[in-house]
Amino acid sequence: MSQQAVPRRRIRPPSEPRDLAILRRWLRSVKDGRDFDTLVRRATARGRPVHEHTLRRALHSRRPTLKAVLAFAAGAGADEKKAEQLWAAAVRADRLAQPRTCHTPGRVTTQAGLVRAMDRMRVAAGAPSLRELAAAAPDFLSRSALSVALRGEKLPSERLLTGFAEACGATDEALQSLLAARARIHAGPQPPVVDSYDPAKEAERAKQVEELLQRTRHWHEIPGQSSQQRRNTAVVDPFVNVRPTGS
Repeated sequence: MSQQAVPRRRIRPPSEPRDLAILRRWLRSVKDGRDFDTLVRRATARGRPVHEHTLRRALHSRRPTLKAVLAFAAGAGADEKKAEQLWAAAVRADRLAQPRTCHTPGRVTTQAGLVRAMDRMRVAAGAPSLRELAAAAPDFLSRSALSVALRGEKLPSERLLTGFAEACGATDEALQSLLAARARIHAGPQPPVVDSYDPAKEAERAKQVEELLQRTRHWHEIPGQSSQQRRNTAVVDPFVNVRPTGS
């Protein structure tokens, strides 16, 4: 008896972020029926050489690159500044939609350690470029400031670390670890803790030593020794090392 075939249920792709959908609609609208050969030719003539498959991917890939979006706009004769703004909003929305899982640094006490922690966080986020990081941050971030911080040339500000962590999709725990590391580095090495002199404690300690010596003096007495010989005998003191006089 033959089994009846069960029709496969089509799985709908997950919905993309709203800003990414807006970018795609804008690209389709400026294309305005032009074929891709025309777009490639016009983009190349305007100083943005591009391959046809790159432009096609801009309409269908998960997140088109800025180079593809700008070339698309140039080929269509559209506003490239607006294209970059739409792309930045799409990148930011796409990163926020990703699962917030990333590298969480441990206790960092040096600037070199902070740079390594930021590098690992960036790699865990897919190794985005500086331009992508700056675009994905909720507030404006300078690419040059990011570059200086990632090279370890200057201690990053709290604002830069916060924007960097959010652009990487970091968890709140990872962000707090970065901020705590920055605070430790900014404060500098802490001096060792030294016990302050307390006359009362020193007097109590001397009294305990004297009482111990009185209780254990007979352990060190040897029959026939004179008083002077007994005074020159080494006494073992658990608190202070006492050397025989005259040694």
